[in-house]
Amino acid sequence: MSREESLEFLRRGFSEVSVRVSEDELREVVDRLDGVIGWLTYYGYSRSVGGRDLESIISDAVNLARQELDNFLSLRVSRRYRVVLRLLASGGVKEWGC
Repeated sequence: MSREESLEFLRRGFSEVSVRVSEDELREVVDRLDGVIGWLTYYGYSRSVGGRDLESIISDAVNLARQELDNFLSLRVSRRYRVVLRLLASGGVKEWGC
């Protein structure tokens, strides 16, 4: 989502559950989670239900993503997938085109 859509998504969600979050925090969340709706939802839920801070939520999100990747790779994924993922992670590949 765009930056404005992401901010509005979070504002509406917090409004629905009557949780107050500063605009500064919302902007930081959007900057760090880059408009990915799944991560914005994860943040909103964790923040509103558990009252957790941004750093602990992001730390848990990173660990969750790492576990998911490890699970995926443990399924005897071909060497080609591993090479592609390594290139993507290193910033060596910016687009899928030739």
